[in-house]
Order: sequence, then C-alpha cells, then structure tokens
Amino acid sequence: MTAYRDDKEALRARVRQLEDQVQRLRSDRMQSIRTEKGAAHARTQKILTAIVASIGTLVAFACGLGMLTTGYAGGHPISTELLDQQPAHRQVEVTVRVAPRTIRYLDHGGWVAPVVGAERTVVLVRDWYDRDFVAELEAGEPTEVLGSVDVVDPMDPYAPGGLDPAELDALGAQLGAGDLAGWRILEAREPPSFWPFQLLLAQTVLGVLFLWLALLFQMRDREAAMPEERDFGELDPTLTVFLIVITCGLFGVYWHWRLTGGLGRLTGRVDLIPWLDLLMVFATFGLWNFWAQYRNASALEEALDERGRHDALRGAVATAWVLSLFCGPAALFVPWKLQDAYNELVRDLTPPI
Repeated sequence: MTAYRDDKEALRARVRQLEDQVQRLRSDRMQSIRTEKGAAHARTQKILTAIVASIGTLVAFACGLGMLTTGYAGGHPISTELLDQQPAHRQVEVTVRVAPRTIRYLDHGGWVAPVVGAERTVVLVRDWYDRDFVAELEAGEPTEVLGSVDVVDPMDPYAPGGLDPAELDALGAQLGAGDLAGWRILEAREPPSFWPFQLLLAQTVLGVLFLWLALLFQMRDREAAMPEERDFGELDPTLTVFLIVITCGLFGVYWHWRLTGGLGRLTGRVDLIPWLDLLMVFATFGLWNFWAQYRNASALEEALDERGRHDALRGAVATAWVLSLFCGPAALFVPWKLQDAYNELVRDLTPPI
C-alpha cells in the first residue's frame, strides 16, 4: 500500500514536471513569435522612416534651391508701368520708395504715394496701426486694398514709413514743396522680408535632421522592455477626451506617451517608442501622428486577437480620421477608442484576485 502511494505521488510529481515543461515550451514559443512579430513591425517602421526622411530631404533641398535661384528675398526693382498694367483684382505686394515730392498726407491718418497710370492710380497707404497697403485710388479715395506692403526703412527720410505727419509737413516746408500734392513715384521694390519662408525652411531642415537621427536610432537592435506596474493602470476614455479638449491638446501628448510606452511593454513590440513618435510628429509637421495612431490601433487589435477578443480597431481609426476631414471633432473618437481597447487589454492581462 505504501509502495502504491509512493508510485502515485511520483506520478503526480512527474505530471507536474511535464506540465511545467509544456508551459515553458509554450511560453518560449510565444516569446519567439512575439520577437519575430516585433522584428517585422520594427522593419516596417524603419522602411517608413527612411521613405519619409528621403522625401523630407528632397523637399528641403528644393526649398533651399528655389530660394537661391528665384531671389525670394526680394529687393528687386519693379517697373511702375507693370504696376499700372495690373488688373484691379490681382494682388500687388510691393514696397514703394518715393522721392520727397511724391508724398501726400491724408486727413484720415494715412499717407499716400500715388503711381499715376493711364487708366488708374496705385497708391501706398499707411493706416493708424502702422500697416502699409497698396490700394487703388479713384476720385481721390482708396476703393480697393490689393495687398500688404513692408516699410522700406524707418531711418530713410524719403520712405513713407519713416515719417510722421509733423515730420512730413516739416520736410515739405523745408523743401518749399507746399502741400506735397501731385508728385510722382521714383521707384518700386519687392518686399525685402521673407521670414515666414525662412522659418518654414529652418523647420524643414531641422525636421529632416531629426528624421535621419530617428532612423539611425531605429537601426539599433533593442530588446523588448518588461511590463511595469504603471502599465496596468486604466484611464476613463471619456475623461481622456475631456482632458485633451480642455488642455488644447497638451494632455494628448502625455496620453500618447503613456499609452504607446505601456502598449510596447505589454506586447513586447520594440517599434513603439513614445519619444521617437513625438520627434517624428514635429519633423513631419504633424503627419506622423496619423501613422502612430494607426500603428497603435494595429498593435492593440493584434494583442486582443491573440486572446480571442476581436475588435476592428484599425478600420475604426481610419474611418474617424476620414470623417474628421469633414467634421473636426470626429478625430476625438480615436483617443477614446484606443484608450477603451487598452483598458480591455489590461483587464485581460491582470490576474483575478
């Protein structure tokens, strides 16, 4: 009887040992599959980053070359006859340099420098807020504003932008010019300032550098990080959307960082890198955000499918982005849906108490 009991205990011990081995083999196999999938996803992101970096490089080169070859910086003379031939509906953006005898002060608080043509008169008008406009003058009054104009040089006594009404009257008296009316244009030039274009070019070049740095970082082999306790925390989807709205999107940055990092550790995917996503979003003027959200939806959908929970997250996210083109608030469905799916994954991974 004792021998039988001993054999039974030995058999149970052997069964437990075999179960442990099977569980370990199954775990190793799942880890191998996860590693292979993670490597495949990482390759996809590397290829996409390389494509975006190449396109960004070409765009930056084209912008720089265009600035050098077209003389976008301005400062080139424009024929006054060409200005006179412009139809009234076209935008005319010029800085007008005038001789002293071409300036006339207007009662409504501006200056006018007329360019007299055969059919119409183009004038430079400065308003109360120190903004200059090229306007069309008919019967002594501006009837249409055609475009904004930069002041030539505040230190130039012959520039309308460099004089106030008192100085203008004093200059007229000094030159014996009387009321300064009826004088002619001396020269017209393109606006010398193009800082918005410079800023755009600088951000493009900086973004391209970030893209190549991101690609170099992704070329390194990395191991999947282990889940942390904070990764099993849940957020209410509705509260998440509310916080994103009232913080004008700032909470969305933290939310994306938290969800992407936690999802990468829970699923073992090495291509989910929060700080790299934020860098890429800046470098691509926000376009990378569409891919990042779609990729997170794909990772969540894959993880839930492995656990028998099927949810078409990728289709839902893509549909929300398309609808947001016609109705902007539809984009808020994306964080709501992703956070809801993340909560479901966390509940499935959390062992019952």
